[in-house]
Amino acid sequence: MPRVEPPARGARYATARAVVRVFLVAAVLLGVTLQLTADARAEYAGGRSALNDRDYFRAVERFGRALEENPDYREALVGMAEAYYRLEEYDEALEYIDEARRLARRDPAVLALSGQIRLALGSVDEARELFEQAVEADPNSVEGRIGLAELAIAEGNAARALERYRDVVRLDPHDRQALLSLALVYEARGERETAEEYLQLALEHHSRHPEVQLLAAEYYYRAREYEAAVRHAQAALSLRPAHHSALLLLGSVSLHRERHDEAVAYTEQLLGLRRDNPAAWYVRAVAHHRLGELEKALDAFEAALEINPEAETVRYALEQLVLSELDLEDERRPEYAAYHFRRADSLENQNQFRRALASYRRGLRLNPYDRDARVAYAEMHRAHGNRATYLQQLEVLANLGFDDDYIQDRIEASQAMLRDAVAARWDLDQFALERDRVQVSLFTIPHRNAPLYPVSDMSLTQTLRDELLAYERVSVTGGPQAVDEYAEAFRAAREDGSQYFVLVEFVEEERRFTVRAELYLSRTGAELGSVQSRREGNMRVRDALARVAEGISRRVPLIGRLVERDFGRGVVSVGRLDGVEEDDELAIVRRSAVVPRSGEGGYLYDREDRVGSFSVTAVDDMIAEGEIRRRDFVDTINLGDTVLLEAELTEASETVRMFPPLYRRIRSIR
Repeated sequence: MPRVEPPARGARYATARAVVRVFLVAAVLLGVTLQLTADARAEYAGGRSALNDRDYFRAVERFGRALEENPDYREALVGMAEAYYRLEEYDEALEYIDEARRLARRDPAVLALSGQIRLALGSVDEARELFEQAVEADPNSVEGRIGLAELAIAEGNAARALERYRDVVRLDPHDRQALLSLALVYEARGERETAEEYLQLALEHHSRHPEVQLLAAEYYYRAREYEAAVRHAQAALSLRPAHHSALLLLGSVSLHRERHDEAVAYTEQLLGLRRDNPAAWYVRAVAHHRLGELEKALDAFEAALEINPEAETVRYALEQLVLSELDLEDERRPEYAAYHFRRADSLENQNQFRRALASYRRGLRLNPYDRDARVAYAEMHRAHGNRATYLQQLEVLANLGFDDDYIQDRIEASQAMLRDAVAARWDLDQFALERDRVQVSLFTIPHRNAPLYPVSDMSLTQTLRDELLAYERVSVTGGPQAVDEYAEAFRAAREDGSQYFVLVEFVEEERRFTVRAELYLSRTGAELGSVQSRREGNMRVRDALARVAEGISRRVPLIGRLVERDFGRGVVSVGRLDGVEEDDELAIVRRSAVVPRSGEGGYLYDREDRVGSFSVTAVDDMIAEGEIRRRDFVDTINLGDTVLLEAELTEASETVRMFPPLYRRIRSIR
C-alpha cells in the first residue's frame, strides 16, 4: 500500500490559513445570524406583550417584523395566527398556523390553535381531529382539552363541555381559562350558585389579572347586579388603566342604571384613548338620546358611521331615531333615505328585485316625499305584475302634489289597464278592505344574544319587526319586548292576545351576522319550528333579518275572509301579495270557528264547520276571485266566513350552523 506523505511545510501553512479564513467567515456569518435572531426575538417579545394587552394590531406589526428577520420563526408564526384569530380574520390566521404546523407538526399548542381557527370557520370535523391529535401528542395538553370543550359548546353540548373543562381543572386546579369557562357554562345552564363558585375561584387565584375582573364584571352585568359589575370593571381599570372593554362596560352599565351623564363621561374617556371606536360612539348616542339631546345623539351615530359606513346595526338605530324624532319635513331625512335608494338602484341593476324593493321601502319610510324613488318603487311593482300597487303608489305621488303630466299620464294608463282586474269587476277598493292579519308578538332574551354593539338588542329586534311588516299576512302587536326567559314571553303573548310569538336571538361579529327566530303558539306555548340565517359581507344584517322575516311569514298560515259573493262566484281578501295564485284551493270555514294548531302549524277546526271550498280563478294584488262550491246540499256559506290555504307553502329557511352566543364569549377568554 503506498505511503501518503504529509504536505510540505508551505502547503501545511496554506491549508491552515484556508481553514482560518473559513472559520473567520463562519464567525462573521454566525454573528450576523445571532444579531438577526436577537432582533427577531425582541420583536417577538413585543408582539407577545401586545397580544397580552389585547392590542392585536400592534401584535400583528411586531410579529410581522420578527418574521421579516426570520420567516421560519415558529413562535412568531403562531403569534401572528393568534393575533389574526383574535381579530376574527380567520382566513389570514389559517395561513400562518398552517405554516407553523409545517415546522412543528406534533406541537399540541399549535395543533390546538389550528383547531380553534378551523372551528371559528365552521369546519367542525377538522377542528375535532386537530384537538384529538393535540391530546394524543400530549395526554396532559390543556390546550387540546380546552379545544374539545369549546367544540362541545359550539355544538350545544354543555354537559360534555363541563366534563372537558373539569378534566383541565383536575390537571391544573388554577387554570384561569377553565375556571372562567366553567363559570360561564354553569351560568348558561341556570346553575348560578355553581357558576359563582368557579368565578370566585378564578378571582381568588387570578385577582390581579384584568381579564378575570372584566369577565366578573360582565357576569354581574348580565345578572343585573350593577354595583358588583361596576366594582369589578373598575378593578379591571385599576390593573389596566387603558382597558377599552372595561370602560365600554361601565358606559353600558350606566345606561341600564339610567345614569346617562355618567355613560357619556365613560365614553368620553374611552374615545380619548381611541377615537375610532364605533361601539363607544353607539353607547354615547344612546345616552344622548335618553338625555333628550337629539342633535348630539345624531352626531354620535354619524361619527360611528363615518368610522364604519357599513355598520348596519348603527345605521338602523340612527334611522329608528330619525323615524321617531324628526318631522317628516326635516331637511335631514332625504340624506338618510338616499343611502337606501342608492342601494336599491344597485340591487335592481343586479336583478335582486326583492332586496331592492326592501331598500326602497326603507328609504320611503325615511323620506316619503322623494318623487323619483317612489316612481322607481312603483315601476318595480308593475314589473312584478302588481299593477294595483303600481297605481296606488302613483296616486300617493299625486296626493303629495306631484301631479305633473308624467304622473297623470301613467295614472290614466294604469286605470285603463285595470278595468278588467278583479277589483274593478267587483267595484272594490282592495286597499281599504279589512285584512285578517295574523297577530305576532316579538321578543328577545338579551342574555342569549352576542351583539357587537352594547344595548343594540332592541334596535335589531325592531328592525326585524320592520321587515315582518312588509308581509301582508302578518301584524306585529305593539313593539318588540326584552324578556328574561321563555315563560315571560309566553305570558306576555297571551296577554297581548296574539296568535303566535317569536323569540329571536342574534350573534353579530365583525364580518358575520347570524339570527335565529323560534316561533311559538301563543295559545299553548308549543314550539312550531325555527328559522335561521347567517350572512357575511356587506348588508349582512339586513339580508339575514329579511330572510328570517320571510321564513316567519311563510310559517304563519294564510287566513282571509269571503268579502263578496254572487251565487257561485266570490271574492276573498287574500291575493298576489299574500302568495295566492290561480288554481289555488282554499277551504271555507265558518267565521270564528278556527284556532291555530299546535305541532305542525296551520289551523284547527271541526269538520262540521267546513262549509265549502274556493277555487281561485283570477288574482289581484290584495284580493282573489274564484268559484265557490258548497259542502252540503244546503248552502250555509256566508260573507265574512274564513278562508284558509290548504296547500303547503314552500319553506323559507336555510340550514346553518349557529354557534351559541356562549361559544363566542368563551372563545374570547385568554
